[in-house]
Amino acid sequence: MGDEISRRAAERRRATGKKYLSRLGEWCRRGIAAAIGACLVPGYVAWAAEPLPMPRSTEAVDQPNPVGEYFSKWFERVDATSAEQPNWAAPLTTITPLLKEFVMYGQAFQTLPNGARNTVYSGGMPAVGLHLIPTRYNEIYIGTPSHNERTGRVPVDGLSDWPFFLVKHRIASANAENGDYVVTAFISGQAPIGDRPFTNNAYVITPTLAVGKGFGDFNIQANVQLPWPTSNYNALGTQFAANVAFQWHLFKYFWPEIELNYTTWFNGPRNGLDQLFITFDAIIGPFPIPDTRIKPAIVVGYQRALTPSPAVLNPLTPVYSQSWLLGTRFFF
Repeated sequence: MGDEISRRAAERRRATGKKYLSRLGEWCRRGIAAAIGACLVPGYVAWAAEPLPMPRSTEAVDQPNPVGEYFSKWFERVDATSAEQPNWAAPLTTITPLLKEFVMYGQAFQTLPNGARNTVYSGGMPAVGLHLIPTRYNEIYIGTPSHNERTGRVPVDGLSDWPFFLVKHRIASANAENGDYVVTAFISGQAPIGDRPFTNNAYVITPTLAVGKGFGDFNIQANVQLPWPTSNYNALGTQFAANVAFQWHLFKYFWPEIELNYTTWFNGPRNGLDQLFITFDAIIGPFPIPDTRIKPAIVVGYQRALTPSPAVLNPLTPVYSQSWLLGTRFFF
């Protein structure tokens, strides 16, 4: 009996101890939570009391515009290109190895071996059209189709084929202080849009190598070309052309020249024939216009065929006997 009483008393004590321990644990948990709250709530209240930061204004940041930057530096690039090469004039009938930026208009008044006369508007000489320098070592040229008016026994008029592009790449060059020379390669294309009898009826691709060397106020500019028709071979044949200009610089704005323009045919109707022209011409200018980049120049010349002599009438060789040349250029 006594043992039973002792056992029950021990169970009550254990139950009472567990109850006190449970309450103590609850008080500890509440105390820890209160302590954490006491630390965090004032900080939170202080943070909440602070004024919220104003949203940052979206400031306009100047982002580089590659296209705009390219065009904004256009004339700077043209000037840098010009400073790295000789300061010569572009010849009248020989495509120059120099990179130049200008627009040109020209006319030619031709007399043919058969007695007919032909007036060429917006043509009659190379380089009529627009010339641009898009990169430091390149020039592009967009030509214009010329209009022909032929008088004689069978009068006829119409457009000639279109020299629609020329791309130059300057391989090497030096200005007058560093050697005065230039070497350039280029390729050009001609589209058969002309009227009869002023068309080749074929696209013509012409690779060219051009060089130039200066000797004080005298310089020589020359090129060799291989016009290559993409079709109509039997009617056109294969050509080889060479052009050279001997140029002097006098009185600041006067550039007299003597030019030779040679073409020979390897096959086709003119197989074995060749033609050689001599040109006496002058470039006057370019004259600066105050407060602008525009510099106009005038070109005048006379061209005469030296070979074949006598002329061959069928097929007509040379293509004309003589020509008076007149043109204007506006550099910018």
